[in-house]
Amino acid sequence: MKLTLRTSLVTGIFLLGLLIPGVAVAQDEPAPSAPRAPLAYTDAWNPIEPGAWHWYAFKYREAENNRPMLIRLYARPHNGIELLLLNGEQVRVWQQGGKLEGFGAATPAYALVEEQVSQEELCKARPEADECQNGGFDSNSTKVNPDDCAANNGSDGDDDNCFLLDVPEPLGYGQWAGKIGASGEYYILVRRASHSEGPAAYRITVSGDGFTFR
Repeated sequence: MKLTLRTSLVTGIFLLGLLIPGVAVAQDEPAPSAPRAPLAYTDAWNPIEPGAWHWYAFKYREAENNRPMLIRLYARPHNGIELLLLNGEQVRVWQQGGKLEGFGAATPAYALVEEQVSQEELCKARPEADECQNGGFDSNSTKVNPDDCAANNGSDGDDDNCFLLDVPEPLGYGQWAGKIGASGEYYILVRRASHSEGPAAYRITVSGDGFTFR
């Protein structure tokens, strides 16, 4: 699918000395935005100040063969920045003084990595495992040093005292995936906690079918 994007020159506050290691960002802070005056979508890095709200809007047309949308939020630093998805009715409720509630949010993405762990670690993480049932784990028995099992990771060696466990490994971004479900106008809100300190930036990537940013 081809995204319909528009770019515009936005007036902002010049951030003197904004340096985020490994991240190239624009020097201008995007102008204040609102649902009726959203920012132009770009997948470049955007600086964001503490307490700032950045609104983006897109139109969605439902079709049977539409691929689900996948929205990813990359942030530096990782904490203090969140992404919410809202429909038009949720925005209207908020504008009339109601609570701001979205139908989706970017949550941390993880990959499962298989690691060798001690039986004690296995049973803490998965007490329902067969190795932990019917007295399978005796907390008073000789314990295996978790470091000994960790040393086996990535090797072909087997240790009868170590067990395989799928451990979540952060991928460094948050994401939301799903089908929107109904044609209409929708909003992406990126906001930063007001108590955050120091420079920060984010970027959004979007894929799927049926949507056009405005």
